[in-house]
Amino acid sequence: MNSLRWKLIAGILAGITFVLAVGGTLAFVKIKKRLYAEFDQNLFQRAVALKFSVREDKGKIVIGRLRQEADLLGHEQGVDFFQVYQKDSETLVASSEGTETPLPRFGGPLDKPEFRDVTLPGGKKGRGVGIEFNGRVELKKKQKARVARGEAAEPVGLPFQLVLAKVDTVAPILTGIKRLLFGLWAGCSVLSGILIWCVVRQSLRPLDQLKSRIGELRDTVSGQRVALHRPPTELRPVINELNRLLERVEAALVRERNLTSNVAHELRTPIAGMLSTLEVTLSRLRSTE
Repeated sequence: MNSLRWKLIAGILAGITFVLAVGGTLAFVKIKKRLYAEFDQNLFQRAVALKFSVREDKGKIVIGRLRQEADLLGHEQGVDFFQVYQKDSETLVASSEGTETPLPRFGGPLDKPEFRDVTLPGGKKGRGVGIEFNGRVELKKKQKARVARGEAAEPVGLPFQLVLAKVDTVAPILTGIKRLLFGLWAGCSVLSGILIWCVVRQSLRPLDQLKSRIGELRDTVSGQRVALHRPPTELRPVINELNRLLERVEAALVRERNLTSNVAHELRTPIAGMLSTLEVTLSRLRSTE
């Protein structure tokens, strides 16, 4: 389509939709980063609190002092999952839901905890944090051995790895935000297209007026000029050049009329004389000589 109007509309609309898309994408990325940062911070704080609940009970490593797991640090069954490993060894303790499908083993020091997207028991998608720490526990057998050797009975430091995971509640929020941003992008693009069409149409109206003025010119063009009321700056040179062209055309037509008039005047007298001579000659019969 070789139309200036539609080229302007398409170009401006493409630019606006591109800017809106880039802005919406950057906003979505920033929101996603912020939400997951808060989610991960909450996971890490709960993992640190859970770490202090690691203790010994009858020669076994357990978590917490409460009888019911649901009362442990606000634990929600089917939502929160945890496992504690002794480093490079088997699972020591785990949430009841994670016994059949254990969580992946990963972790980092407390100053650099490791976060991952994990698959929870039951196939749910979640996010987890893994930390490594040395638990100070009093294992009775080792304590008795120390006492028997005459050593001080101090808590034994054991390397532990704790993985705490939770159902990802950020993903549904991000899905809603994504749909909202896409709806805003589409709606703003449509409204921008309508607004751009109105603005471009209004801005190009002087071109339609100029076309009408040119169409109103008579064949004689004598004394005729093109004029618009408050023409835009871009059209003023065009109008001036057009009026100069009309002036040159008018001057050429005047010269043509003057030439025709002069030629007719110069030819009128001799032709009149010739006509008079012929009329006199034809007034009576004459010999050939």
